[in-house]
Amino acid sequence: MIVELTVPQIGFNDEELYKLCMANPDLPIERDELGRIIIMPPNGLESSYYNSDLLTDVNIWNRKNKLGRVTDSNGGYTLPDTSMRAPDVAWISNERISQTTPEDQKRFIHACPDFVIELLSESDYLV
Repeated sequence: MIVELTVPQIGFNDEELYKLCMANPDLPIERDELGRIIIMPPNGLESSYYNSDLLTDVNIWNRKNKLGRVTDSNGGYTLPDTSMRAPDVAWISNERISQTTPEDQKRFIHACPDFVIELLSESDYLV
């Protein structure tokens, strides 16, 4: 499926970013601290194996301890610098979740995860 993506501006606010993501559900989209849109390429299968293992391990730990929630690379976090990132694996404490609204949790939560894992795959680069 080919998705047409038109990005006519730089500096997407939260609502515009959400609408862009909803209009392009097959694209993993993030926003940097300057409001620029980043389209993330898919991982290779080998990286996906590692991501799956990491997500499983953190989720098992969390199920035993019941201290928060675990998200995968589809869970978006709006950070204090206004960037919106979706880490490969993230854990957010119940305490931080309780400081947000249910409406905020349905979109890209305005909170920092307490723990993040980003796996460097072959399609990634360090900045």
